[in-house]
Formats: sequence, structure tokens, C-alpha cells
Amino acid sequence: MKLLKNAGISSKGLGDFFKRVEKIEGEDSFGKKLAEIDLLRSHPPTKEREQLVRSQPDYPGTPALDETSWRELKSICSKTAEPGGTDASKSQ
Repeated sequence: MKLLKNAGISSKGLGDFFKRVEKIEGEDSFGKKLAEIDLLRSHPPTKEREQLVRSQPDYPGTPALDETSWRELKSICSKTAEPGGTDASKSQ
């Protein structure tokens, strides 16, 4: 969060990221197992990390990418293979 703030980039996206991870963990059997063994975690649980990010005071921030760079990144990601060898762009 310090790096984002020092770069003038809003931490809102990081909070959104943790929310998506939390949802995936809740749907995934491995994620559910992790919740049962918190003692062995190297990081705080995802929900705590999201809450920490969301509890930070707002500050002036700019997007990390301009609109063109964001579209290009999304295009690259849509062509990335998913686990199991399937092409993500074909499953959409």
C-alpha cells in the first residue's frame, strides 16, 4: 500500500483484487482448507487484507494505466491459457 500511495496510485484496485480472491477461495476446496489452518499461513487471511486496504484513508490517486494500456493488457490476458491447457479467450 505504501508503494501505491508513493506512486500516486489509488489502492481501490487492490481492495477489489482481494475481494475477487476471497470469492475464489470460498468456491475452491483448497481455499476452504486454508481457512481451516490459519496458523500455517504466511499472510493474513484474504478478508483481513481486504479490510486493511479498505480502512486506509483516501488520497489523491491516478490510474496505474492509461485507457489504451488497460485495453492492451485486457487483450493480452484474454488470450492467456487457463489451467488445464484451455485457451481463456475460447471459454468466453
